[in-house]
Amino acid sequence: MSLASLICGAPTRPRRVLYRAAVILLLCGGLALRLAALNRPFWMDESFSAALATQPRAKILFVCAKDVHPPLYYLALRAWNAVCRLALRCPEPAETWTLLDFNVAQIETAGVFDWESDGGGRLHTLGIFPSEALEWSCAPLAPLMGLRLLSVAFGLGAAVLTWRLGRRLAPDRPAFALVALALWMASGYTLTWDTVIRSYGASALAVVGLALAGLWTAGTGRWRIGGPLIAALVAAAFLTNYVSMLQFPGIAFAIWLWGGASRREGARTAVAFLGGGVIILAFWGRSFFHQTARVPTEPLFHEPLSAALSYHFDHICQYYWSLLFADGVWKWLAWSGAENATLDPLSSLSPETPLLAIAYLIAFAVYASAIAVNLWDLIKRPNRALAILAMLAFLPGCYYVMANIAVPHSLRLHGRHLYIAAPFFYLFLARGWCSLWEKVTAKWKQRRDIPPQQTRRA
Repeated sequence: MSLASLICGAPTRPRRVLYRAAVILLLCGGLALRLAALNRPFWMDESFSAALATQPRAKILFVCAKDVHPPLYYLALRAWNAVCRLALRCPEPAETWTLLDFNVAQIETAGVFDWESDGGGRLHTLGIFPSEALEWSCAPLAPLMGLRLLSVAFGLGAAVLTWRLGRRLAPDRPAFALVALALWMASGYTLTWDTVIRSYGASALAVVGLALAGLWTAGTGRWRIGGPLIAALVAAAFLTNYVSMLQFPGIAFAIWLWGGASRREGARTAVAFLGGGVIILAFWGRSFFHQTARVPTEPLFHEPLSAALSYHFDHICQYYWSLLFADGVWKWLAWSGAENATLDPLSSLSPETPLLAIAYLIAFAVYASAIAVNLWDLIKRPNRALAILAMLAFLPGCYYVMANIAVPHSLRLHGRHLYIAAPFFYLFLARGWCSLWEKVTAKWKQRRDIPPQQTRRA
């Protein structure tokens, strides 16, 4: 009996055991890769997170209100830093530095922290770095690798929920969720952003958790439990990363569609999301509106419609390509002992040799085949699960293009912000490849079963 038949066949006991073993193996392999990448070079944006990890709750809220970040991830990071320091018995720094103020000239520019030591010294820094004026050892911080473990945990949690979402969307096709989990574990994109002290993995965990909770609630009708859970996850996703709100309309529509597309389901979904909005307003409303008032509204430059469409469509296509083929961290892992070990682990999409360029072309053909098969199936045989995956995978990218065509650079996303779409994009690709494999094997079996005489006549 082949591995493919064990995974894709009926759920007998041997097949279930092998399937669970494959899931555990993928998770362990993904964890090993992330642990190997924990000592990557320091990324500048991590210095902001490190600075907040040392502050009391009131100071974290104060800094986040002046910048463009919601506070939930940094509150979790503060608690994690305390746990790591306690577990590792980290010594207290010889000199205590107190954060006096945080100043940022404009949203999306680097802010400056003002520090004062108990000896009267003053410093102005962009954060806390491993080797700068305010060094890591001068602050009550756990080791860099220890702090990065929190992002690893969030990323692996999001991967598990993505696998569970795949099982819920297609319970009769277990290979579909397994392939998506394999993509998540091996992708250079998730490997990169799961090993930095930032909120991307946490926001993906909240978003995919919201989608899974919503579909479970709509499918079972248990709104007394599911409604408050949806409201709490809406608030958690928003307060972790503002970009998460780009998925709220799509997830709300998916819940309504999965529940039968009735008016009653629509009303329940709306009430649950409004409940999340009430939590957000009560906890962070004033600070959020203060932040939005400081976001630049004037376009950076004016450009014709065709040029804007071409420019932003090209950017978003590269971002989606990097979701699967970001290779910077893989190159760093492969060459970390060589002379070029200083290679920027955030770089990607850069084939240095003709052989790599050919490999990229082959990879792109495989990548495009999954999208093409899904779009063909969506047109020919539409179903709820495929429509939900397509919507949640591509809506953030559509928002990016439309918003920036209407008002240039009004929605300033970077590739890392698409982490909220990664769970659904991997499921979308996995579904396409599994469907393509089924079509190819069915054709092959059909040709094999045709007698030779009929084949010659045909």
